[in-house]
Amino acid sequence: MHITQIQRYENGKSQPTLEIIKKMAVAMTVSADQLLFNEEADTNLKLKVQFEAIKGFNEEQQNVASEVIDALILKYQ
Repeated sequence: MHITQIQRYENGKSQPTLEIIKKMAVAMTVSADQLLFNEEADTNLKLKVQFEAIKGFNEEQQNVASEVIDALILKYQ
């Protein structure tokens, strides 16, 4: 997304579509609610947004993410 478009959103000159809001939320690892209402994120919601972002990874990248998560679970159990 071009910076000019972001400035239009910030200045109220343009409104993003739901699809754009979703993409921005995933890119920033926040919820759409946070973007729209400036709400504080809860940990579970942040994790859900991160998992949504991982869905866009290719298979190899998803496997790496899964291995990292498995390692964290083993370390803290």
